[in-house]
Amino acid sequence: MDKKDEKILTELTLNSRIPLNQLAKKVGISREVATYRINKMIKEKIILGFYSVIDVEALGFSRYGCFFQLKGVSQEKEKQFIDYLLKHDFVTYMSPVIGKWNVVFDVFTRDKKHLQKIIKEIVNKLENYLEKYS
Repeated sequence: MDKKDEKILTELTLNSRIPLNQLAKKVGISREVATYRINKMIKEKIILGFYSVIDVEALGFSRYGCFFQLKGVSQEKEKQFIDYLLKHDFVTYMSPVIGKWNVVFDVFTRDKKHLQKIIKEIVNKLENYLEKYS
């Protein structure tokens, strides 16, 4: 990887839908060279994919951050819970953390009633392993 590849990655990070001719112009290379370099980075697994960032609020959803403190949970049970969150339809971000909370995650919901339903569902999944949540 050289400076041109780094510039391509920077531009794609800012806007993964940038037209190739604009990308090439910003990097100072031809469109064909830009295409070649991008394809090479995909083949070498430097670029793993492209994705869209959706404005869920425009679709009528709100984001809520959730913080869970677990107690007496085995590593296996915690892993199962994390896998469950990662597959949940309304959980969009999840991370195990060290400190007061063990797991933090974001939930997108239509309203407070929907949020309460989702939290109840997640809390029930934890059985007796939940110390507290916020």
